[in-house]
Amino acid sequence: MSKKEKEQKQKITARLDRLIDLVEENKKIEFLFDVDGGFVTIGEIKIGDEMFVPPSLEMLPFAPVKKSLVKSYEKAGDDWRKLFSDVQEYLRRFSHLTESQNLILAAYVFASYLQENDDLHYLPIISFPGVMERGKTRTGEATIFICYRGVRLVDLRDSNVFRHAERFNASLFFDLLDVWGKAVRNDGADVLLARYEKGAIISRVNPDKPAFEDQKNYRIFGPTIIASNSDLSRILESRTIPIEMENVPGRYEKPSPAKAEDLRARLAVFRLRHWRKPLPRVDFPDIVGRIWDIAYPLFAVCALVAPDRLEDMKTAITRSDYENRINRQFTIEGKIVKIALDLSVGPIEEGLIEWPITPGAIAVPLNEGWPDDKKISHDAIGGKLKAMGVKRGRNSALGRYYIFNREVCDKLALQYGFVDPYLHGTASQASQVSQEAPKETESMTPMTLMTGKPVGEISTAVDTFGAFMVRRCVLNAGNQVKADKFFRFYHAYCAETKVSPPLYNEFMEDVRSRFDTYAGTQGEVIIGIDLQSTVGSSPISVGGNKPTADFSPISPSAREDG
Repeated sequence: MSKKEKEQKQKITARLDRLIDLVEENKKIEFLFDVDGGFVTIGEIKIGDEMFVPPSLEMLPFAPVKKSLVKSYEKAGDDWRKLFSDVQEYLRRFSHLTESQNLILAAYVFASYLQENDDLHYLPIISFPGVMERGKTRTGEATIFICYRGVRLVDLRDSNVFRHAERFNASLFFDLLDVWGKAVRNDGADVLLARYEKGAIISRVNPDKPAFEDQKNYRIFGPTIIASNSDLSRILESRTIPIEMENVPGRYEKPSPAKAEDLRARLAVFRLRHWRKPLPRVDFPDIVGRIWDIAYPLFAVCALVAPDRLEDMKTAITRSDYENRINRQFTIEGKIVKIALDLSVGPIEEGLIEWPITPGAIAVPLNEGWPDDKKISHDAIGGKLKAMGVKRGRNSALGRYYIFNREVCDKLALQYGFVDPYLHGTASQASQVSQEAPKETESMTPMTLMTGKPVGEISTAVDTFGAFMVRRCVLNAGNQVKADKFFRFYHAYCAETKVSPPLYNEFMEDVRSRFDTYAGTQGEVIIGIDLQSTVGSSPISVGGNKPTADFSPISPSAREDG
């Protein structure tokens, strides 16, 4: 058989049973197989009557693992806790991350090497939302370069995603100005939405082919990272764990595949040891729903390689989930829920089992101050309530109405962040949402939750007092992001109350001017908005981080037109 005939019979592939990865030595690519728990490298393999060879180096969209490094680390012994710490230290070289964010990304890197593991059914999408110059691209690159077969994409076309997923099981980093907008325009929204779930299949039809040959199905599951300056869709957000980058300018290294090759080799050894083995069982009963599904791989990986950080991982995930819930309050659905909860205060106090709320009762406060062409119709409000699972009724007196009870209020309060489930426990404890705050005592201050318990060391808390909300966060000298998030919240408040917001720099100057006064030896202050403040006075307050702190209002100049 001639060389040409042999090449024609060979099939190029990067996916085979027991294939750990592709390795490179002197620009030649070989298969790296798991054979009886050890590595075997080979340039071609015959399975049945077919001969398979790996892609050439030029065909690979990612940097392959070095063969010599893998072989050396296979013999060096397994210290996964040390490897986990080294991954964390590697990530710190390229951008500023909080400890919680660093922990999540490090666990995600390990999870990307266990895609085929039978204990993993989902992988969260990691998103880097926010404005420019926060280090999103740099952090995304640093992460994807040590993920399993990591590929950075600056465009979003379903054909490219299909190829990377089907041919390589690649980890993908989408680095775009508007990820969701690009996905919708390119008919790739379903591709993004399906990436998080193992077994998900996307179908495409070629009408020029005959029946049964005109449809092709693609496996689309795989690790996914997104950096976007524009908002994602709410549906996509529900599949993500967001990493909101802090504004901490500095001199950081530029990521490159070469800087990651040592860690990739060590992670290939980790994949060899664990890609088919059962993962540790983890259970946190207070984490339920979608967030449990997508976060479970991170918990399992953490329990496997860094069990001493498992509680820290739980804290990182629950805080991220709660902040996501809070963001839902500023959607149309969130505003509808808030009004419905306010309307439910009286019936709850009277001990009613259930009570009706009409779309019209919600429409009045919801549409107040808006021009007619911007108002939300009764039908649209009813559709939102129905989509939330609220049952509908009708009678001659009220017409169409929706049936509320304490259970419905509890569920909606939790889903939309009006109550923190990880502080309050079960949903049944959330029924006091939208009721009056507990009576104040000498030991209570503006830094007290609606349960009456001091906030203390909690870095972020949201209280519901009547129809108003109080938002606070700990701010220290190196924690600009919390001030940024606070500023965005204040702008949203100003939009709701028709108050002109301050300029960003003016706002930050006001906060910083009080930093030295209130920080003292603790090095941090707490800033907050009291939305019950009277019109004309600043709702912003700044104080120390103890429950007994004395709050002082920021200058009314913060209210001037911006």
